[in-house]
Amino acid sequence: MKKTLFMLMGMFLLLELTGCSKPAKTTNSTHIQSTQKEVVVKNYQYLSNENRRKVNFHFTATLKNSGYTIMTKITNNTKHSIKINQAKFDLQLPDNEISTKQSGILVIKPKQTKTIQNLFQKLTVNELGQTDTFITYAHDIKLSATRSMLPAETLNTSEQSTSSNDESNNNEDQNPKSDSQIPVENQATSPTNPPAQTKLTEAQARQFFADSGYGDTSKSTAERRDDGWYFDGGQVVYDNGYVLYPGNYALNHYMKEYPDTDTDDSYSDDTE
Repeated sequence: MKKTLFMLMGMFLLLELTGCSKPAKTTNSTHIQSTQKEVVVKNYQYLSNENRRKVNFHFTATLKNSGYTIMTKITNNTKHSIKINQAKFDLQLPDNEISTKQSGILVIKPKQTKTIQNLFQKLTVNELGQTDTFITYAHDIKLSATRSMLPAETLNTSEQSTSSNDESNNNEDQNPKSDSQIPVENQATSPTNPPAQTKLTEAQARQFFADSGYGDTSKSTAERRDDGWYFDGGQVVYDNGYVLYPGNYALNHYMKEYPDTDTDDSYSDDTE
């Protein structure tokens, strides 16, 4: 009888110990799962306007034997990872649209910079030098005017050549474009064209930014790079006199400078 009683007590004790150990494993498993954070990657196309302005696209046009090739460096200054669909870049010309041949998804972590080579190839100076030619993302997000990628000397030569051709074709009632459309002549340092190698000082770059109508830069940090001054808000003041704004700010700037550009947006003719 005692033997049977001891056996029953042992079985109850074993069941109790087994029951206590199972919740401990469940709790441990729950703790492990709670510590695993899901990494959220946001699509650039659907970012808010504030976060989109924190993604900086720096486009560069390089002259090769077959023409100009465009590449871009993308810096993510937001607090989360973003993804870029490389196939969604387009070059919008006044009467045509060229899609990039690149493809694949590019994931860029916060404070990280990635490069896309050969975004567009075999382009002419006449295509890039037009005031209404832009690089876009997903068709409707304007990232940069291609004109800002060319040196002032190249733009000046191209426009003089175009003006000469126009004069030879029609010598009556000529009204050629004023050379004042060449941004480098607007530099405060001199009314004449400086050499293409002239570099702006930080003070001159800040003055260009203020003159563009988007406020001062007293609270912004500027960094000197090879082709101009880069501000922490994503704005760029190039040595050739162009001011580049992230996203749709680029369109606003060029529409103010060239109000007759063919676009759906309308602006007052407040510049001469």
